[in-house]
Amino acid sequence: QMQLDTTQVFRDPSAWYHIVVAFDTTQATASNRVKLYVNGPEKASTITGNDGMFTFENVELIKGRNTIFAKSVDSKNTESDATSTFIVILDKEEPKIEIESPKNNSTIKNLDSRITIKGKVSEKATIKINDQTAIVKSDLTFEHVLGTKVGKQEIKIKAIDEAGNEKEEILTITYLKSSN
Repeated sequence: QMQLDTTQVFRDPSAWYHIVVAFDTTQATASNRVKLYVNGPEKASTITGNDGMFTFENVELIKGRNTIFAKSVDSKNTESDATSTFIVILDKEEPKIEIESPKNNSTIKNLDSRITIKGKVSEKATIKINDQTAIVKSDLTFEHVLGTKVGKQEIKIKAIDEAGNEKEEILTITYLKSSN
């Protein structure tokens, strides 16, 4: 039995998920019954068309990891072996961003026109700080040095998780070029 883990990202802002999984139906012929199994038990069944094609609709997935496979049953009630197992991760939650420094509405003073942004994200994600990619370490912390100018400004910190969910935090800081 083969297992396929996909890196495909499924994005759907309307919260309706349409996932297409293709199965090898060389064992299915017209009018065969195809049974779909999700996370163990059979969740749905349908009859194949004259071309051996079939569709399942409104199959519920659970939050997190879902394993999916199918079997076909012919007119003599003989059941085929299971297809390959597909893994689908359902994730509708945005990542959480925790900013360690600088604090919102703080004043930063130095002579090098740079600010170090430090923080942590709740899950594996891409971090963008003012559209620049920050490195996320294995412990999910990040640190990024950002060039700045004198005065008040906004720093946009965006996290995008593997499922495409996004969260943005905005820091307002004031930068002063000073040695004090």
